[in-house]
Amino acid sequence: MSNFDLSPYSILFVDDEGFTRQIVVQLLRSLGCVNVRQASNVSQALHVLKEMDKVHIIISDFRMPEDNGLKLVKEVRTGNASVNRGTPIAMLTGFSEKSLVEVALALDVNAFLVKPVSRNGLGDRLQRLLEITADQSWLSTPALYDRIDVDVVITPPQYPRATEGGVDAAPDKIKRVLARLPLLQKRYDDTDLSDAVIESVGRLIDNLGEVDVSNMLAIFEALERHEILTMQEIASMLTVPEKITKAPEVFLAEDIRTVDNEILFRSGTLVSKPIASIVGDLNEVGAIALSPDKIRELGLNANDLPPPSTGAGRAPVAGYDPSVGLAMQAVPAADLKAGDVLARTVFTSDGRLYGKSGATVTSRMVDVLKDLSGLEKIASTLWIENKS
Repeated sequence: MSNFDLSPYSILFVDDEGFTRQIVVQLLRSLGCVNVRQASNVSQALHVLKEMDKVHIIISDFRMPEDNGLKLVKEVRTGNASVNRGTPIAMLTGFSEKSLVEVALALDVNAFLVKPVSRNGLGDRLQRLLEITADQSWLSTPALYDRIDVDVVITPPQYPRATEGGVDAAPDKIKRVLARLPLLQKRYDDTDLSDAVIESVGRLIDNLGEVDVSNMLAIFEALERHEILTMQEIASMLTVPEKITKAPEVFLAEDIRTVDNEILFRSGTLVSKPIASIVGDLNEVGAIALSPDKIRELGLNANDLPPPSTGAGRAPVAGYDPSVGLAMQAVPAADLKAGDVLARTVFTSDGRLYGKSGATVTSRMVDVLKDLSGLEKIASTLWIENKS
């Protein structure tokens, strides 16, 4: 339970949904906040701010009927809202929209609250928010904020295909997973296997769950980007017909990890034919390293691990290791520093994009990513490019 006492602070909460306002206001009051004001849109929020003697924190939703919450942030940061320009601001978000997050970061939004908000999470988040904003040296000039375009079109994420049998016709769980893979999205259409890949991803999700399939495909994306595997090879691995390799059913005795210690398949995973094919192909090219003894320990049979169907006879990648092949290292989110370069795209646990592979981590991103990690919305360990 959060012990943070909000009684000394005044808070403005802006959201067009009455039920959400009711829930969050109750949470704030349970944390001791007796002076919490509400608004249902940006215009009303600006009016309420004029009435308040002091506001210590503003919490605003991104999406509202008249306009988006970023317009309120801009009014505050440019000094047009009758409050301190450096007032801490947290954005409440319940959907994925990369462009909004980028604009929010440019406007120095100090935190993101991901719906649904828990009491403990809210208390801990606001306590940290007040701590990291006490020194307002991060605040830029009004002119800089004034140049930022906040007329962002808020739309659902766009998916790579709009055909009857493509991604737009797939269940939401498949859309969510495929939308997290920008590099693979651009390339799997060229394999003439698009629909088959989509269908296979759906089958894997049914077996493994969204999070594990997302992690597996993120590994594929990194391997493709660094030319360890081709897109055709990845598509071939994914489109192996779904069939249990043998009876009785075989379950992994322990985790299978890549050579850079990323979990590929968790212990207890049912070894279907596609999974056996993936293990065999990645073992063949050196992305994982399974000795015959290890194969037996895992509960696998060497006969269940076929050679790559599209790269038969291909030699393993020479000198492949995590410090050279993928040129990345794992760091605890708490140790992330400005200037680090993300080696893998960062997603929250429910699929929201907060940092794209190749992006340089700014001081604003450090705070946001640490915040998200503290709430277990992203992994506690992130991958950054080696500087050596």
